[in-house]
Amino acid sequence: MWIAGIITALLCIALILRSIDPTLSFTMDVANYDLENIQRKASDACNSKEYLGKYNPRTEKGVFSVFDNEICIDSEEVKQCLNLVCNTKVRKEIDLKMITFINIEKHSDGSYDFT
Repeated sequence: MWIAGIITALLCIALILRSIDPTLSFTMDVANYDLENIQRKASDACNSKEYLGKYNPRTEKGVFSVFDNEICIDSEEVKQCLNLVCNTKVRKEIDLKMITFINIEKHSDGSYDFT
């Protein structure tokens, strides 16, 4: 009887492991890597009088968004967000399929732009 229980448990574990998408972890890692790099550049902009930087995101599909002091990457598989050290007063979405670089700018008047 206990052998049947062990076999059943192993079958359940095998089914669960087969249903886990191995690309999800990779997608989350790439999105997190992109957000951390953009966050670093935006922090440099926050601490500068003027700034111009660009970043080539590894995430190739989905939407990059800036909402004041939060940046996010929202793809079909995952949505991840990070906070910025300052409020950019920018509310914008960028389709990652349509761009090669994200430009991060801070102008002398203190305004920011992500294009």
